[in-house]
Amino acid sequence: MGIFYLSARGTSHYHGVTRVNKRFWLFGGFLCLSAIGIFSNSYQAWAVVMHLQASMAEEVLSETVATATPLGLLGVLAGESLDAPFSTEDFEIQWVGSPLAGVKASLKSNTLQWVRVQEILQIPRARLVVELEDADAAQVSHAKFTQPAFLENRHGQVEIPVALISGDQNPISVTLKRGKDTLRGRLQVRMKSKKHRVMIDTSCSPFQLNEVSLGEEQSDWIFMGCRLSRVQNSEGRTSSLEIFIFWDNVGQTIQINGIDTPSSSVSIWPLRLASQPGSVRLKAGSHQVDLRYSIPERLHNGTLGFGAGPYDYQFQGNGENSQSPQLLVNLHGSYFLTEALQVVASGAMTLDSHNFTDLGLYLRLETARIVDKRVGIHLLLGAHAIGFRSAGQFYLVTSQFPQGIEATFYDAFRKNANLDLGFFIFPPISGNAYYNVWLRWGAEIFVQVNYYLWQTTENSAPFTAGSLGVSLGVPLLQFW
Repeated sequence: MGIFYLSARGTSHYHGVTRVNKRFWLFGGFLCLSAIGIFSNSYQAWAVVMHLQASMAEEVLSETVATATPLGLLGVLAGESLDAPFSTEDFEIQWVGSPLAGVKASLKSNTLQWVRVQEILQIPRARLVVELEDADAAQVSHAKFTQPAFLENRHGQVEIPVALISGDQNPISVTLKRGKDTLRGRLQVRMKSKKHRVMIDTSCSPFQLNEVSLGEEQSDWIFMGCRLSRVQNSEGRTSSLEIFIFWDNVGQTIQINGIDTPSSSVSIWPLRLASQPGSVRLKAGSHQVDLRYSIPERLHNGTLGFGAGPYDYQFQGNGENSQSPQLLVNLHGSYFLTEALQVVASGAMTLDSHNFTDLGLYLRLETARIVDKRVGIHLLLGAHAIGFRSAGQFYLVTSQFPQGIEATFYDAFRKNANLDLGFFIFPPISGNAYYNVWLRWGAEIFVQVNYYLWQTTENSAPFTAGSLGVSLGVPLLQFW
C-alpha cells in the first residue's frame, strides 16, 4: 500500500486576494462524485454476506493459517482475561458405538489453535493421533478430508487436524483392512472439563453486548459474534442486530426465551433482534445465559461532531515570525455508504489574527482487517484546502491533494473504544507541502492529539506554519 500524490495549481490572485480557480473545484468535485458513484454502485462488493454451512468443521480445517485467538495483547488491554480459554486437555475423543480393536485415539497436547470462521466466530482445532495395530491399510476421515496411514510391520499412526466441536454431528471416521475384512468405526469430540466460558467477539462491542451466566457449571462453552443490518421501515432506516451463537456440547436444541429452538447448523443459533426489549434469555440444560444489548431504533447515515482544544501555533512569512498558544476548533462529519466506505469531511480553524483554516473532503476506504480483525487499515483519498490571513490579506490554497492512511485499533483499553493512528502527507512540490499526524482515542466522545505542518508560496512569498495540541471531540447531531 502506498501514498498517492497529485499536484495542480488551483488558485489565482487579484489585488492580493485569493480567488479560487473554478476549474479546480470542478475537477475536485467531479473526482469525488465519480468515486462515490462507483463505490455506491458496487455496494454488494463491499457488503458482508454470510452463508452458514451445515457444519463449521470443514471451514475450520480449510483455514491454512490459524491466526485467530481470543487471547492477545489488544484483548488484555480491553480488559479481557489473560488466561488461555482452553487447552487440548479440556477435550477428549470418544468412540461412537463399538471401538475398533487395536485402535487408540487421543488429542495431541499443545496443538490447540483458534480459527476465525464466518468473519465473526472463532472455533478451535487440534491434532488427533490415531494409533493402529495389526492393519494392512488404514485411513482417517474428517470433514471431507481423508488421510491414509503410514504403516510399518502392520503398525503405524495417523495425525490429522480435527475441529473441536462436540457431538456425533462432527464425526471422525476410521477405516482399516485386516486381510479380507474392512472394519469401520466412528469417533467424536467431547468437551470434558467444567470450564464454562462465554466469549464475545469484538464485532459485538459497538452494541454493548454483555452476558450474565446463571445455573450450575457444566461442560459447555459459548462464542458470540455480531453484525448490524440496516433495514427500511415506514419511518426510515432501522437497525436489526444479528447475533451468531456457537454453543458447544449442549446438543442441537436450546431454549430462546423459553421456546425450544433447533440449531440452524451444527451448534450455531443465529438471532435477529430489534432495539426493544434489549435483552434475550438462552438456556441449555442447567445453564442459563441472559444477554443484554443496545442498538438505536433509527439509524442515520450521517454524523456531525465538534471539537476544541489548546494548540501551540507557529507562523512564519511575509515578515511575521510568531509562536503562541491558540484555541483550535474543528468540525468533523462522516456519511455512511457501505460497511467499508465513508465520506469524511473535516474543518479546523484557529481564532487568532491569522484565522488558520484547514478543510478536507475524503473517501475513507477500509482495505484490510488484520491482527484477528482487531486492526483496520483505511485508505484516505480526496481533496484539501488551507486558508490563512497575513498582512491584511486572506489566502486560500487549493493546490494540495494530500492523501493518507489510518490504522484503527478496535476495543483499545476498553470495549467500544477505538484508537486511531493516521497521517496525511503532501511532500514539497512547487513550494507547497502539508503534513498532518493524529492519534485519537474514544468512541462518540474522543480525545485527539494533532500535529500540523504546512508550507506554501503565494505572490513569491514563502509561508510556513505548524501546530501541536490536543482537543476533545463530542457528537453534535445525526442526519439522513
